[in-house]
Amino acid sequence: MLRNAVRVAAAIAALSALTAITVAEAGAPVGGSGVADASVRSSGWTADPPVPVGKVGFGVDIVGVTDGSMPTIDVGAVRLRDDATRWSKIEPRQDEYDWSTLDKLVDGARSKGLPVLYTMGQTPLWANPDGVHCRYKEPCTIEPPDDLRDWDDYVRRVATRYKGRIEAYELWNEATHPGFYGGTVEQMVEMARRAYQIIKSVDPSALVISPSATMLHRAQTRTWMSRFASLGGYSYADRVAVHLYEDGTDDVIGWPERAEAMVATARSVLAAHGVDKPIWDTETTEEPEPEPPFPGTAREAADWVTRYYLMGLYNRLGRSYYYGWGDANLGLRLQDAGEPPTPAGRAVTQLVGWLKGASIRFCGHGTADGLPPEMWQCGFVYASGEYALIRWTAQGSVSYPAGPTAYEAERIGEAPRPVRPGQSLQITGTPVIIRHR
Repeated sequence: MLRNAVRVAAAIAALSALTAITVAEAGAPVGGSGVADASVRSSGWTADPPVPVGKVGFGVDIVGVTDGSMPTIDVGAVRLRDDATRWSKIEPRQDEYDWSTLDKLVDGARSKGLPVLYTMGQTPLWANPDGVHCRYKEPCTIEPPDDLRDWDDYVRRVATRYKGRIEAYELWNEATHPGFYGGTVEQMVEMARRAYQIIKSVDPSALVISPSATMLHRAQTRTWMSRFASLGGYSYADRVAVHLYEDGTDDVIGWPERAEAMVATARSVLAAHGVDKPIWDTETTEEPEPEPPFPGTAREAADWVTRYYLMGLYNRLGRSYYYGWGDANLGLRLQDAGEPPTPAGRAVTQLVGWLKGASIRFCGHGTADGLPPEMWQCGFVYASGEYALIRWTAQGSVSYPAGPTAYEAERIGEAPRPVRPGQSLQITGTPVIIRHR
């Protein structure tokens, strides 16, 4: 253990020195912001000590799968919502429960060692017959139940049945979206309060995740979150859930990096109300519904999904769940259930392999962090004493020195290649890991 600690300390020092050297070689300002223009603000950060990168942070939503099948690509967690596990499917008639699908999926996830995040809702129509109908085929509504004791009973039964088997409970899907929730903020706070207390009384070790907020670029989302916070809603959650969908632009290629602004928005709203809790992105894909085919190439699809997970690390999110896995109708598909992985799915496995045993030391991008405007990077250290940089661009490409201690580079979708001391590499939208020793 002491030997590993010494190696990691040496790797941290070497990685810090390397960053200054490569920036200087490229002719950019050394370290930190290093930019005279005060309007250029750094979003980069350094972790001291470095934070271990767990595979559990690389999650997927299970979509359209009901038989318990699970990914064979290397992911670390699953979310259950769009798979016939909604409240309206589990309790189609009052006090008549059908656990068959949820049992299969929870058992399937546990057999693969995948922690389960279960999303609660939608309300069955019997619990609010006059409510606005939901977007699903079964009788359900976007409204809260007329009698919250029905909600209490559902929450208690789920938490009791899956005690110790479901790791986390998300209290509602996209409560800021009018297509998924039609009640008031006050009603959602009360539902969150009741659910939190019930879950913790039944299974104290379970995590409770807030109702998710989506479309953070919209003023009404920020207003909803602010109101929910002011009423104490986030006190009934261990984690805050967001969905990093659409920022008001139509450009798909290059989108993952724009999540930075949305996460910053969420943190700003939370901070204004004194809420300081880890954030999970429990659902995001390259394009909101309806799902068109991904407009790019197979290479660009692999780039997109790996950059999505890298931006989760950059934004210091506790979890990132890509939407989704299993359904052949998805736009950017990782793997259809029972089929081999797509190039994008193989890219996820490759990225997770890169980061096995790694701890993240820092992330930064652009001139504010002494880099070319279009370049992003994160630095990692390993117990072996080696260290690595992962670099990519949102759009375009740039030539940048690998550094004097680099010995190998590996791009997503490609095999490792040796690197000469002082060699420059072309940094593109395909993430590349540069290994040093």
